[in-house]
Amino acid sequence: MSMQSTPPHESPPAVPPTRHQPRHGPAPKRRSRAPLWAGLGAVVVLASAAVAGTMLRTEGLAPASSAPALPSLGLPEAAPVPDPPLPTAAAGPTGAEQVFEGTGDDVVRLDQPVNLGVVRFECPRCTRTTTVVSDADIDTYVVQHLSGGPYSGRRWFGVRGDTPTQFEVTAQGPSRLTVGGVDLARPVDGTTTVTGTGDDVVLMQTASRTAELTHTGESNFVVHLVADRARSGPDLLVNEIGRYSGTVELDVVPGEAALMQVSGDGNWTFTPR
Repeated sequence: MSMQSTPPHESPPAVPPTRHQPRHGPAPKRRSRAPLWAGLGAVVVLASAAVAGTMLRTEGLAPASSAPALPSLGLPEAAPVPDPPLPTAAAGPTGAEQVFEGTGDDVVRLDQPVNLGVVRFECPRCTRTTTVVSDADIDTYVVQHLSGGPYSGRRWFGVRGDTPTQFEVTAQGPSRLTVGGVDLARPVDGTTTVTGTGDDVVLMQTASRTAELTHTGESNFVVHLVADRARSGPDLLVNEIGRYSGTVELDVVPGEAALMQVSGDGNWTFTPR
């Protein structure tokens, strides 16, 4: 079976992964956070347009540098506008989507490597373990749906470094894999309650200092967040099993953008405070 590129379309409702989290591969290849997250500012500018309708298409993300430090988001910590200024909506999103469809197990080679982005995976007829594994040296397991059954969700990759060039899909039945930049995340303004089910990646235009989270599932509920001030990778906000309700602190400067990844098997909410 060979996956073929097709035009992307909206995904069905998400079905989350389970509580098992396998160990990942060897130590990461370090690189500068600046080139990785330079495109996030453009995506924040584009978020309102993305909610309204059409996503523009442009070239994929540029390769990261080999500097030893971890990458930085590249957004201002406060009100000042960076020099040069952030791109406007006319510049388009940070990475053109690459869509692959197929049936069963396959290895998908990207037409254009993406050093930081989001995948959306849909397998509505899956019945057994479903995984999507990248060839990166860190955070290789992008999708882990170990309990079986249909799956649909978003997951990020490249947040802690390295650039994947292919993804190995383990699935039963027809599936669709969409690979894009951070513009493939769900854009929200960050000031009102966000709701979801299962796996998702959310791009908040402005992040609050605290937030209340809830989860109604029975398996692992894990929430990570990364923002401009990140120094060593994403912050772990919640890591609980089953139902959850609590308030957490976000390591952000008020008003800056942030990218959040949620994993769970039930309905969840995120309410800024």
